[in-house]
Amino acid sequence: MRREVLGDKHVDRSLANRNDLTDVFQDLITRYAWGEIWTRPGLTRTTRSAMAGGCLAVTGSSARRW
Repeated sequence: MRREVLGDKHVDRSLANRNDLTDVFQDLITRYAWGEIWTRPGLTRTTRSAMAGGCLAVTGSSARRW
């Protein structure tokens, strides 16, 4: 799911830049956010994307910073 939403380039770059500190976080976010949340039944991917974008907009965050 992570690759489908973010694309191979982004995922490959984040995995290539792992280190001892970020490796645990990469595993957690992949299993929990992309596994449990993005694949959970009940909402379409479009709705999930809109909600994620809304949260980022409200908090002043940008996906480009990640």
